[in-house]
Formats: sequence, structure tokens, C-alpha cells
Amino acid sequence: SMDSKKFSHVSIQDTESIKLYFESLIAALAKKSITLYSGDESLQMTVAELCRISIQAKKKGGDNKLTIKLSWTEAGGPPERGPPAPV
Repeated sequence: SMDSKKFSHVSIQDTESIKLYFESLIAALAKKSITLYSGDESLQMTVAELCRISIQAKKKGGDNKLTIKLSWTEAGGPPERGPPAPV
């Protein structure tokens, strides 16, 4: 079976703390390596040169939601289906 690992973190933070979180994520992207920690758990991911980024925003009454999703396939993994190569 495929090796599978999950990491999940939900918390309420002020905007300054969230800004620091994003800054550390930007530094990790620059190094092409992201390590997530929660308690004694950790998950390390090697970032591919090309990633898919998905951004969704929703407003409903006073509720706001911004979802930013990054996905990629590590080298050596199954190839992602991309657009056909130009002939």
C-alpha cells in the first residue's frame, strides 16, 4: 500500500501570528522543504519545482473563508497528468 501520512492543525491566532506562520512557510518554500510540527508529531515534505496552487474565497453574511491549497508530486512519484506536449 502507498505510504500515507497526515498532519492537521486548527487554532485561533491573531493576524501577526498568522503573518509569521506564512513567512516561515515562504522560507520553507524557498528551501523546497516543508516540515510541520504539532506536539511530538512532525511531517516533512520535499517541494517539487512545479506546484498546483488553488485559491478560493467565500463570503456568506459575516462569515469569511479563504482557502489556499498547494499540491505537487515529488520526483520519483507517479507523474502528474499535465497538458500534452507541443508537437
